[in-house]
Amino acid sequence: HFNNLYPATHIAAAFVGVGSLYAPFVGPAITGNIVAERNVVDDVGTEVINTHAGESVGPQSIRGALDVLRAERIGHGLTAWQDAELMARLARDQVPVEVCVTSNLQTTPSLKSIATHPLRKMIDYGLSVSICTDNRLVSNTTVSRELQLVCEQARLTREELKRLIIAGFKGS
Repeated sequence: HFNNLYPATHIAAAFVGVGSLYAPFVGPAITGNIVAERNVVDDVGTEVINTHAGESVGPQSIRGALDVLRAERIGHGLTAWQDAELMARLARDQVPVEVCVTSNLQTTPSLKSIATHPLRKMIDYGLSVSICTDNRLVSNTTVSRELQLVCEQARLTREELKRLIIAGFKGS
């Protein structure tokens, strides 16, 4: 896995050319080797804006994304709720967390419905959560559909929906 990331990161950085990188393919959720990933990012001479973390690996992957990769946003953050100290940090620092409910339901066997998704815990804890699609074509969804699902199944209030939408704009 990791050997394939190195050239891909160089190629992506060359195309970005602005010193920042959206790195869903460079992240603790993918390789689990956070130190090696930081070395690749440093070698490329870029910074990580967003990386997937806490999707298939525990909350330590989110900590690694923040502390080692120095990511500014977290894609998924699904396992953050398992670590109260991490949840407090994410809430205090208002780190944008991009939640992708349909993708999570498709890729996380333990999630049976949006009702069992930790989104509600994230909202109640005060995290800066936005609703995203992750992989629009693979998951066959849109942001509008994701928001509708979340409103209906996570029982959002109008104020909570407003906060999710504003968080999406602020985090982008």
